[in-house]
Amino acid sequence: METINDNHLNSLKRLKDISRIIEATLQQNNRIKGILANELYFRKKCEASIETIKNNTDEQECYRKVSKM
Repeated sequence: METINDNHLNSLKRLKDISRIIEATLQQNNRIKGILANELYFRKKCEASIETIKNNTDEQECYRKVSKM
């Protein structure tokens, strides 16, 4: 039968394993957060570029219509 010290050591080992799992999970979460932040940044940058192109296209179309008058 295990002694109290053995139980204590086993508990400490389990806690150490759990701590490693938590640390790995936190690192994965941080990597995912970084990926999502980059994705959001590039999406906003792309949307801004599309908006600029749309506005320029609308301006050019307006100039064409006015120049035809």
